[in-house]
Amino acid sequence: MLFKILIWFEPLSVKGDKLWLIHPSNQRLKLLLLYGKVLTVDHLIHRGDGDLMFSTILQAKQITEAAEAQQGIADALSLLGQAHCNATTVAIVKSGALPFGAQGQGKYEETLAYQQQALSLQEALHDTRGISESHFCIGLVYQFWQQNDLAREHFTKAIQVAEQYGHILEQAEPNRHLTFDALFRGDLEAALTHARCALSFREAGGFRPYQPLDHLALWDIYQKKGDTANAQFHMQQASALADEMGFSTLVSSMINTTNRLGAQQEQRSGIPDLLATMPHLLSVARIEHRTPSHFSRTCSVRSTVFPHSTLQMPPLLRVLFPQEREKRVEE
Repeated sequence: MLFKILIWFEPLSVKGDKLWLIHPSNQRLKLLLLYGKVLTVDHLIHRGDGDLMFSTILQAKQITEAAEAQQGIADALSLLGQAHCNATTVAIVKSGALPFGAQGQGKYEETLAYQQQALSLQEALHDTRGISESHFCIGLVYQFWQQNDLAREHFTKAIQVAEQYGHILEQAEPNRHLTFDALFRGDLEAALTHARCALSFREAGGFRPYQPLDHLALWDIYQKKGDTANAQFHMQQASALADEMGFSTLVSSMINTTNRLGAQQEQRSGIPDLLATMPHLLSVARIEHRTPSHFSRTCSVRSTVFPHSTLQMPPLLRVLFPQEREKRVEE
Protein backbone atom coordinates (compact mmCIF):
# COMPACT_ATOMS: atom_id res chain seq x y z
CA MET A 1 0.00 0.00 0.00
CA LEU A 2 1.64 3.20 -1.14
CA PHE A 3 0.60 6.74 -0.35
CA LYS A 4 0.60 8.94 -3.41
CA ILE A 5 1.66 12.49 -2.76
CA LEU A 6 -0.95 15.11 -3.56
CA ILE A 7 0.23 17.84 -5.89
CA TRP A 8 -1.37 20.62 -7.92
CA PHE A 9 1.14 20.90 -10.73
CA GLU A 10 0.72 20.83 -14.51
CA PRO A 11 -0.07 17.60 -16.39
CA LEU A 12 2.39 14.73 -16.36
CA SER A 13 3.86 12.59 -19.11
CA VAL A 14 5.19 9.04 -19.05
CA LYS A 15 8.62 8.21 -20.48
CA GLY A 16 9.44 4.56 -20.24
CA ASP A 17 8.68 3.39 -16.70
CA LYS A 18 9.04 6.86 -15.15
CA LEU A 19 6.63 9.68 -14.55
CA TRP A 20 7.94 13.09 -15.64
CA LEU A 21 6.64 16.57 -15.02
CA ILE A 22 5.95 18.33 -18.34
CA HIS A 23 7.69 21.46 -17.09
CA PRO A 24 10.36 19.70 -15.00
CA SER A 25 12.40 22.60 -13.69
CA ASN A 26 9.60 24.80 -12.38
CA GLN A 27 7.32 22.05 -11.12
CA ARG A 28 10.10 19.87 -9.76
CA LEU A 29 11.38 22.87 -7.83
CA LYS A 30 8.00 23.54 -6.22
CA LEU A 31 7.66 19.91 -5.22
CA LEU A 32 11.20 19.71 -3.85
CA LEU A 33 10.74 22.86 -1.78
CA LEU A 34 7.42 21.69 -0.39
CA TYR A 35 8.75 18.22 0.41
CA GLY A 36 11.91 19.69 1.93
CA LYS A 37 9.72 21.86 4.14
CA VAL A 38 7.80 18.83 5.34
CA LEU A 39 11.04 16.98 6.04
CA THR A 40 12.44 19.82 8.17
CA VAL A 41 9.46 19.55 10.51
CA ASP A 42 9.48 15.75 10.37
CA HIS A 43 13.15 15.78 11.39
CA LEU A 44 12.43 17.91 14.44
CA ILE A 45 9.24 16.21 15.61
CA HIS A 46 9.91 12.59 14.62
CA ARG A 47 13.72 12.68 14.23
CA GLY A 48 13.17 11.98 10.53
CA ASP A 49 15.82 11.29 7.91
CA GLY A 50 18.33 14.15 8.02
CA ASP A 51 20.20 12.99 4.92
CA LEU A 52 17.00 12.98 2.86
CA MET A 53 16.10 16.41 4.23
CA PHE A 54 19.39 17.96 3.16
CA SER A 55 19.62 16.16 -0.20
CA THR A 56 16.09 17.29 -1.11
CA ILE A 57 16.76 20.93 -0.25
CA LEU A 58 20.15 20.93 -1.98
CA GLN A 59 18.54 19.59 -5.16
CA ALA A 60 16.11 22.49 -5.03
CA LYS A 61 18.97 24.93 -4.52
CA GLN A 62 20.84 23.53 -7.54
CA ILE A 63 17.79 23.91 -9.77
CA THR A 64 17.21 27.51 -8.71
CA GLU A 65 20.85 28.44 -9.20
CA ALA A 66 20.94 26.84 -12.65
CA ALA A 67 17.82 28.75 -13.64
CA GLU A 68 18.99 31.94 -11.92
CA ALA A 69 15.58 32.09 -10.25
CA GLN A 70 16.08 34.63 -7.48
CA GLN A 71 12.88 33.84 -5.57
CA GLY A 72 13.66 30.13 -5.64
CA ILE A 73 17.20 30.78 -4.45
CA ALA A 74 15.86 32.83 -1.54
CA ASP A 75 13.40 30.08 -0.63
CA ALA A 76 16.07 27.38 -0.81
CA LEU A 77 18.53 29.39 1.29
CA SER A 78 15.91 30.03 3.95
CA LEU A 79 14.95 26.37 3.98
CA LEU A 80 18.60 25.32 4.28
CA GLY A 81 18.93 27.63 7.26
CA GLN A 82 15.90 26.03 8.89
CA ALA A 83 17.21 22.53 8.15
CA HIS A 84 20.58 23.30 9.75
CA CYS A 85 18.80 24.84 12.73
CA ASN A 86 16.63 21.75 13.22
CA ALA A 87 19.51 19.32 12.72
CA THR A 88 21.66 21.21 15.23
CA THR A 89 18.86 21.30 17.79
CA VAL A 90 18.11 17.59 17.40
CA ALA A 91 21.79 16.69 17.80
CA ILE A 92 22.10 18.82 20.95
CA VAL A 93 18.93 17.43 22.53
CA LYS A 94 19.96 13.85 21.70
CA SER A 95 23.20 14.47 23.59
CA GLY A 96 21.19 15.36 26.69
CA ALA A 97 22.10 19.06 26.58
CA LEU A 98 20.02 22.20 26.04
CA PRO A 99 20.19 24.24 22.82
CA PHE A 100 21.47 27.33 24.61
CA GLY A 101 25.02 28.59 24.51
CA ALA A 102 27.18 31.43 23.32
CA GLN A 103 28.03 32.65 19.84
CA GLY A 104 31.28 31.22 18.52
CA GLN A 105 30.80 27.68 19.82
CA GLY A 106 30.14 26.24 16.37
CA LYS A 107 26.38 25.98 16.86
CA TYR A 108 23.84 27.67 14.59
CA GLU A 109 26.46 29.66 12.64
CA GLU A 110 25.42 28.01 9.36
CA THR A 111 21.80 28.71 10.17
CA LEU A 112 22.49 32.40 10.64
CA ALA A 113 24.58 32.66 7.46
CA TYR A 114 21.90 31.06 5.28
CA GLN A 115 19.11 33.16 6.79
CA GLN A 116 21.04 36.39 6.33
CA GLN A 117 21.65 35.53 2.66
CA ALA A 118 17.97 34.67 2.24
CA LEU A 119 16.87 37.90 3.92
CA SER A 120 19.03 40.00 1.62
CA LEU A 121 17.41 38.44 -1.45
CA GLN A 122 13.91 38.60 0.05
CA GLU A 123 14.28 42.31 0.72
CA ALA A 124 15.40 42.91 -2.88
CA LEU A 125 12.41 40.90 -4.13
CA HIS A 126 9.99 42.49 -1.65
CA ASP A 127 9.06 38.98 -0.50
CA THR A 128 7.28 40.08 2.67
CA ARG A 129 6.36 36.61 3.88
CA GLY A 130 9.96 35.51 3.44
CA ILE A 131 11.26 38.64 5.18
CA SER A 132 9.04 37.94 8.16
CA GLU A 133 10.11 34.32 8.39
CA SER A 134 13.81 35.07 8.04
CA HIS A 135 13.65 37.69 10.79
CA PHE A 136 12.05 35.05 13.00
CA CYS A 137 14.72 32.47 12.18
CA ILE A 138 17.52 34.96 12.85
CA GLY A 139 15.88 35.89 16.14
CA LEU A 140 15.75 32.21 17.03
CA VAL A 141 19.51 31.88 16.61
CA TYR A 142 20.11 34.87 18.88
CA GLN A 143 17.71 33.41 21.45
CA PHE A 144 19.71 30.19 21.46
CA TRP A 145 22.86 32.26 21.88
CA GLN A 146 21.13 34.04 24.79
CA GLN A 147 21.44 37.43 23.10
CA ASN A 148 17.90 38.23 24.09
CA ASP A 149 17.78 41.89 23.08
CA LEU A 150 18.73 41.01 19.50
CA ALA A 151 16.34 38.06 19.49
CA ARG A 152 13.49 40.27 20.68
CA GLU A 153 14.29 42.84 17.98
CA HIS A 154 14.05 40.25 15.18
CA PHE A 155 10.91 38.58 16.58
CA THR A 156 9.22 41.95 16.80
CA LYS A 157 10.26 42.83 13.23
CA ALA A 158 8.92 39.49 12.00
CA ILE A 159 5.53 40.24 13.55
CA GLN A 160 5.46 43.83 12.26
CA VAL A 161 6.12 42.79 8.66
CA ALA A 162 3.62 39.92 8.81
CA GLU A 163 0.96 42.15 10.34
CA GLN A 164 1.53 44.95 7.82
CA TYR A 165 1.14 42.63 4.83
CA GLY A 166 -1.56 40.35 6.19
CA HIS A 167 0.44 37.16 6.76
CA ILE A 168 -1.47 35.42 9.54
CA LEU A 169 0.47 32.25 10.27
CA GLU A 170 3.86 34.00 10.23
CA GLN A 171 2.82 35.89 13.38
CA ALA A 172 2.39 32.71 15.43
CA GLU A 173 5.93 31.47 15.99
CA PRO A 174 7.52 34.86 16.79
CA ASN A 175 4.81 35.38 19.40
CA ARG A 176 5.53 31.97 20.91
CA HIS A 177 9.20 32.82 21.26
CA LEU A 178 8.39 36.24 22.67
CA THR A 179 6.44 34.20 25.24
CA PHE A 180 9.70 32.54 26.22
CA ASP A 181 11.48 35.89 26.23
CA ALA A 182 8.87 37.23 28.67
CA LEU A 183 9.33 34.16 30.86
CA PHE A 184 13.06 34.82 30.90
CA ARG A 185 12.27 38.27 32.27
CA GLY A 186 9.70 36.97 34.73
CA ASP A 187 6.86 38.91 33.09
CA LEU A 188 3.96 36.47 33.25
CA GLU A 189 1.40 38.94 31.89
CA ALA A 190 3.44 39.64 28.76
CA ALA A 191 4.08 35.91 28.40
CA LEU A 192 0.37 35.21 28.60
CA THR A 193 -0.42 37.87 25.98
CA HIS A 194 2.12 36.49 23.50
CA ALA A 195 1.09 32.87 24.15
CA ARG A 196 -2.55 33.68 23.47
CA CYS A 197 -1.55 35.47 20.26
CA ALA A 198 0.55 32.51 19.13
CA LEU A 199 -2.35 30.09 19.55
CA SER A 200 -4.82 32.48 17.94
CA PHE A 201 -2.69 33.04 14.84
CA ARG A 202 -1.89 29.33 14.55
CA GLU A 203 -5.59 28.44 14.65
CA ALA A 204 -6.45 31.21 12.19
CA GLY A 205 -3.72 30.00 9.84
CA GLY A 206 -5.06 26.44 10.03
CA PHE A 207 -1.71 24.94 10.99
CA ARG A 208 -2.31 22.15 13.51
CA PRO A 209 0.99 20.34 14.29
CA TYR A 210 2.28 23.07 16.63
CA GLN A 211 -1.03 23.85 18.34
CA PRO A 212 -0.31 21.32 21.14
CA LEU A 213 2.87 23.27 21.86
CA ASP A 214 0.93 26.54 22.02
CA HIS A 215 -1.44 24.97 24.54
CA LEU A 216 1.55 23.67 26.53
CA ALA A 217 2.99 27.17 26.70
CA LEU A 218 -0.33 28.43 28.11
CA TRP A 219 -0.47 25.48 30.52
CA ASP A 220 3.00 26.39 31.83
CA ILE A 221 2.10 30.06 32.29
CA TYR A 222 -1.19 29.36 34.06
CA GLN A 223 0.60 26.92 36.37
CA LYS A 224 3.05 29.66 37.30
CA LYS A 225 0.13 32.04 37.89
CA GLY A 226 -1.60 29.52 40.14
CA ASP A 227 -4.61 29.26 37.81
CA THR A 228 -5.21 25.51 38.05
CA ALA A 229 -8.44 25.44 36.04
CA ASN A 230 -6.98 27.15 32.96
CA ALA A 231 -3.76 25.17 33.26
CA GLN A 232 -5.72 21.92 33.27
CA PHE A 233 -7.82 23.04 30.29
CA HIS A 234 -4.79 23.77 28.13
CA MET A 235 -3.04 20.55 29.14
CA GLN A 236 -6.15 18.62 28.11
CA GLN A 237 -6.30 20.50 24.80
CA ALA A 238 -2.63 19.80 24.12
CA SER A 239 -3.05 16.10 24.91
CA ALA A 240 -6.21 15.73 22.81
CA LEU A 241 -4.66 17.40 19.77
CA ALA A 242 -1.46 15.41 20.17
CA ASP A 243 -3.38 12.11 20.39
CA GLU A 244 -5.29 13.02 17.24
CA MET A 245 -2.09 13.73 15.31
CA GLY A 246 0.04 10.92 16.74
CA PHE A 247 2.26 13.16 18.90
CA SER A 248 1.02 11.89 22.27
CA THR A 249 4.39 10.55 23.39
CA LEU A 250 6.12 13.83 22.55
CA VAL A 251 3.62 15.92 24.49
CA SER A 252 3.40 13.62 27.51
CA SER A 253 7.18 13.50 27.78
CA MET A 254 7.30 17.32 27.69
CA ILE A 255 4.71 17.54 30.46
CA ASN A 256 6.51 14.97 32.62
CA THR A 257 9.92 16.52 32.08
CA THR A 258 8.60 20.02 32.77
CA ASN A 259 7.07 18.84 36.04
CA ARG A 260 10.25 17.01 37.03
CA LEU A 261 12.47 19.99 36.33
CA GLY A 262 10.18 22.46 38.03
CA ALA A 263 11.77 21.78 41.40
CA GLN A 264 15.22 22.44 39.92
CA GLN A 265 14.41 25.84 38.42
CA GLU A 266 16.61 27.81 40.79
CA GLN A 267 19.63 25.76 39.68
CA ARG A 268 19.04 26.34 35.95
CA SER A 269 20.06 29.99 35.61
CA GLY A 270 16.48 31.14 35.25
CA ILE A 271 15.73 29.27 32.02
CA PRO A 272 11.94 28.80 31.98
CA ASP A 273 10.81 25.19 32.46
CA LEU A 274 8.95 24.90 29.19
CA LEU A 275 11.65 26.59 27.14
CA ALA A 276 14.28 24.25 28.52
CA THR A 277 12.32 21.13 27.67
CA MET A 278 10.58 22.12 24.44
CA PRO A 279 13.00 22.92 21.61
CA HIS A 280 11.86 25.39 18.97
CA LEU A 281 9.59 24.35 16.15
CA LEU A 282 9.61 26.35 12.94
CA SER A 283 6.63 27.37 10.92
CA VAL A 284 6.17 25.03 7.96
CA ALA A 285 3.55 26.74 5.82
CA ARG A 286 5.90 29.20 4.12
CA ILE A 287 6.37 27.80 0.63
CA GLU A 288 3.12 27.57 -1.32
CA HIS A 289 1.12 28.86 1.65
CA ARG A 290 -2.10 28.09 -0.22
CA THR A 291 -1.10 24.50 -1.02
CA PRO A 292 -4.02 22.63 0.64
CA SER A 293 -6.71 24.34 -1.44
CA HIS A 294 -4.76 23.65 -4.63
CA PHE A 295 -4.08 19.96 -4.02
CA SER A 296 -6.30 18.32 -6.62
CA ARG A 297 -4.48 15.41 -8.21
CA THR A 298 -2.15 12.57 -7.29
CA CYS A 299 0.89 10.99 -8.83
CA SER A 300 3.79 8.72 -7.98
CA VAL A 301 7.01 10.67 -8.09
CA ARG A 302 9.89 8.60 -9.39
CA SER A 303 13.62 9.10 -9.09
CA THR A 304 13.45 11.92 -11.62
CA VAL A 305 12.45 14.07 -8.64
CA PHE A 306 13.68 12.27 -5.50
CA PRO A 307 16.54 9.83 -4.85
CA HIS A 308 14.07 6.99 -4.23
CA SER A 309 12.30 4.71 -6.69
CA THR A 310 8.92 5.82 -5.37
CA LEU A 311 8.15 8.62 -2.92
CA GLN A 312 5.96 7.62 0.01
CA MET A 313 4.01 10.33 1.78
CA PRO A 314 5.41 10.92 5.28
CA PRO A 315 2.85 10.62 8.07
CA LEU A 316 3.44 14.28 8.87
CA LEU A 317 2.18 15.36 5.44
CA ARG A 318 -1.22 13.92 6.27
CA VAL A 319 -1.22 15.98 9.47
CA LEU A 320 -0.21 19.18 7.71
CA PHE A 321 -3.11 18.99 5.29
CA PRO A 322 -5.87 17.12 7.16
CA GLN A 323 -8.64 18.46 4.94
CA GLU A 324 -7.24 16.64 1.93
CA ARG A 325 -8.50 13.10 1.42
CA GLU A 326 -5.63 10.62 1.27
CA LYS A 327 -5.69 8.41 -1.77
CA ARG A 328 -4.07 4.99 -1.72
CA VAL A 329 -3.21 2.53 -4.43
CA GLU A 330 -2.71 -1.18 -4.12
CA GLU A 331 0.67 -2.61 -5.02
